[in-house]
Amino acid sequence: MSAVDDFLSIAGESTFGSPKVNWGAVVDYYGVEFPGDYKAISERYFSIAINGRLLVALPSAFGGTEEDFLGIDLLRRDIESMKRGSEFDGVEHPVGVTTGVRVPYPLHPEVPGLLPWGETDTGIVCLWLTSQAAGDWTIVVTDYARWEHYECSLSEFLVSLMRGEIVNSIISGSWSVQKGVEQFSV
Repeated sequence: MSAVDDFLSIAGESTFGSPKVNWGAVVDYYGVEFPGDYKAISERYFSIAINGRLLVALPSAFGGTEEDFLGIDLLRRDIESMKRGSEFDGVEHPVGVTTGVRVPYPLHPEVPGLLPWGETDTGIVCLWLTSQAAGDWTIVVTDYARWEHYECSLSEFLVSLMRGEIVNSIISGSWSVQKGVEQFSV
């Protein structure tokens, strides 16, 4: 069984039906083809939160067309502000974030580049580290002070997180399959 099949098995059937995602519009906006596991999840659920803590940004939850539903524009502004040591334009950020931060990777659309896909209830950001082939994208997790890189796909990361297989100094708390995936409609 593939990691995406494992995730879909753990998450269960969609409570609200299957969303229709306009992948052409999403690709046009971001200028990149998305990984197959992300597409499979996006085509099954409108909006999901892993154990009520990690919101995964899915196109259908935000209209899925001409808007920055992944928040790359906000991420870019935040990181540039931190590099300059300036304020965050009134946006609330995780406690302990310092200015002058060193970002270990460039931002999308550079390749490799960071492209966000989720955020926790405590402001920890989860991103892809993109590459030329969407199937080779890996995972980066940050609280902007620390950066962790995982050599796995989105579905592998989510399944490992829910099974408690990822011991992580950034994402903490109880991550178990018992709590699973919460689904939301739009």
